Amino acid sequence: MKVLILPGIGNSDVDHWQSHWEKLNKNYTRVNQLNWDHPDCSEWCASLEESVRSSGPDTILVAHSLGGYSLPIGPQKRT
Repeated sequence: MKVLILPGIGNSDVDHWQSHWEKLNKNYTRVNQLNWDHPDCSEWCASLEESVRSSGPDTILVAHSLGGYSLPIGPQKRT
């Protein structure tokens, strides 16, 4: 099982719980964004879609803050 971590705006520093989880578990991966401080919905959702595609079907998504907003629209096609 793989876990994708979706941080919110500004990403998460080394002391954030998401960073600790990522360090402690080799199957936990952060979804990276092009710009953490100025989110663009299309870019964030595209990053999520690519990460999910790469991780495979048995993937759990763990989102925090603004990262959670990409969940309902990320896996869908956008116009």
